[in-house]
Amino acid sequence: MTEKKLTVKQQKFAKAVAASKSATEAAIKAGYSKKTAGAIASENLKKPNIQKAVEEEIDRAAFLSSFFLSLCWFLVLG
Repeated sequence: MTEKKLTVKQQKFAKAVAASKSATEAAIKAGYSKKTAGAIASENLKKPNIQKAVEEEIDRAAFLSSFFLSLCWFLVLG
């Protein structure tokens, strides 16, 4: 089964959800209308390709946080 490519709005939504925003706020930030944001957020979170994108964004953020923390310790301790 071929994975469906995300639209620009769906990509923005995945990044916003991964940044610990509420799903409705993430939908609004991604460019969906305030009137339909809640429903769109609910639909998007059910789509496997969007779930995967959110997980990848969370993993990326965790990696970067760990990297920068290690770098800070290295700079402090020498």
